[in-house]
Amino acid sequence: MENSEKGSDTIMYLHNEENSTQGKPVFQLIKESVASGMSKVADAVHQQAEKTQAPQLNNLAHQTAGWLGKSADYVQQLQPEQLRADIERQVRKNPAKSLLIAGAAGLVLGAIFRGRR
Repeated sequence: MENSEKGSDTIMYLHNEENSTQGKPVFQLIKESVASGMSKVADAVHQQAEKTQAPQLNNLAHQTAGWLGKSADYVQQLQPEQLRADIERQVRKNPAKSLLIAGAAGLVLGAIFRGRR
């Protein structure tokens, strides 16, 4: 099986797998959790920006919060097929950057799971 097929199968498996406690697909639960977390961070950044006296920092914080809010909306509307297509497009457009990001994510996840033992 080709790598892109494996990724698609995994996404579809997560999309179709039911969570016994809430009756929602796992993909939906993850999507809601990520979107909710991003929205909360955006709100917190907006609140902190209001407390700062530096106008440039205030503007940058509001821009960042706005970006996080838009990203949360994107995640909330995301479908498994769209996710796969977006990832494939980014990897084809920036293969070296994609490898670096994947490697860094692997190191972080490895450290997290190693710390849980």
